[in-house]
Amino acid sequence: MAEVNINSKKVEDKREEVDMNKIDLKVVGSKGIFLRDMFNAKVLVPPGFIMTSVFEQFMEEAGLYARINTIMDASKVSLDDMNSILHASNEIVNLVNNINFPKSLETKVLNEFSKLKAEYVAVRPSFIIGDVLSLSLSREFPSQLNVSSDNLIRTIKRIWASSFSPASIAYRLEKNIEMKKPLVALLIQKMIDAEVSGVCFTSHPITKDRKQIVIEASFGLNEEVNTKGIARDTYIVDKNNWKILGKTIFPQKTMLTRVGSTTNEVEVGSVLQSKQKLSNAQILSLANLAKRIEDLYDRVPQKIEWAFEKNNFYIIESQPISKA
Repeated sequence: MAEVNINSKKVEDKREEVDMNKIDLKVVGSKGIFLRDMFNAKVLVPPGFIMTSVFEQFMEEAGLYARINTIMDASKVSLDDMNSILHASNEIVNLVNNINFPKSLETKVLNEFSKLKAEYVAVRPSFIIGDVLSLSLSREFPSQLNVSSDNLIRTIKRIWASSFSPASIAYRLEKNIEMKKPLVALLIQKMIDAEVSGVCFTSHPITKDRKQIVIEASFGLNEEVNTKGIARDTYIVDKNNWKILGKTIFPQKTMLTRVGSTTNEVEVGSVLQSKQKLSNAQILSLANLAKRIEDLYDRVPQKIEWAFEKNNFYIIESQPISKA
């Protein structure tokens, strides 16, 4: 099994050791490239590993390739016949979800999980085909959060099954991508128990002012903040003189926290409800970190997802504001 260990400078591969700087998009996907960049810049990210070649090994060892081809032939799949795609997709997705995971691969994956010394991880798909695919199929491959070792293999199979959703099959046919080829690598990272989390824009998202950094912060986990209706503080920092230009403090009565493998909405302690989520020093520290990340990407304005735990800022993801 090939995997990129986020905590080391090497990629462990069954053939050779590959320098972290030489991995490319076709191996680890867009999120993997981002992690390489963060590693080289000494920016903290949640520890984890990236599964690359395991999909093809799974297909081969489980004997899936021939069975999938049989389903495709029997369904007479064609881009001109959506019903044929729907029928084939339903059968293949059920097949992938229900087939036994090869024991040798399961052992390797769970061994990597154990090295993280984490109760729970996030499993994040990393597109290896390119931006067009990631934009058109992003909803087919949502990140899976709070995954335990008991549920990891089942979660991996569920994400891989998405590689044969109707939209994914149509994409494969259109681009002539073999059914045994993966569409995503899988990034598996330790879940951060965020005390505070949010997003940071290295250019004002409304006024487009490139001289301002805007930070949004709330107590607890960042996931689903908007759908839960939890208001965030907003801080504005001047990039030139590093002064805090403005702060909007929203009282926060509830926050999202992890309880076991579920995310629950709980009450914020009465003392904290009206408090500023980040101190002024933390605001400036995060703003400086965001500026470093923007500089890594040729000063293209970034939207950065972050989490704060035990006096450390962890960067979860960064992407150009134009693609956010």
